[in-house]
Amino acid sequence: MDPTPFGDQDDHKDRRIWFGLVATFVWVLLGFFYIGNNIGWSAFLVLPIDEMGSFLEGAFAPLAFLWLVIGLFIQQTVLAENNRELRRTNLQSEKQTQAIAATELNARQETFFKIAENTRKQLGAISGMLFVSSQGPTGDESVSPEELNELWQQYAGGLALRY
Repeated sequence: MDPTPFGDQDDHKDRRIWFGLVATFVWVLLGFFYIGNNIGWSAFLVLPIDEMGSFLEGAFAPLAFLWLVIGLFIQQTVLAENNRELRRTNLQSEKQTQAIAATELNARQETFFKIAENTRKQLGAISGMLFVSSQGPTGDESVSPEELNELWQQYAGGLALRY
């Protein structure tokens, strides 16, 4: 798990944004102060458009870089959170895969035991029928026809040999 709860990470992001907002506000105030004291507002407003554009470009370039860096750090934090979540999801998927594999193995074992039981019953029935046929009218005739019918029904149902 993460050493810091999600709330602290959100506060950390907010601090970066608040820092950027405060720095932007201070930078703009310093720009107003510079224009007011060094150039004068009346002289600034009558500057040719190319000189005014060059001034504003130079004045706002540090702010653009500041927000680029803040955005990069925030994006890096979000990507790290996403990677942690993906790792957690991957671990859960691995656990689910292992559980499915165990369930499948259990189902295969149960199927094998059912097949083995059915085979045992069928072999018992076959061996019983072979025994009964040796005892009936074509064998030594030690079993009456009624007993022979009853034995055939028992062994056909997979009952074990009683003799």
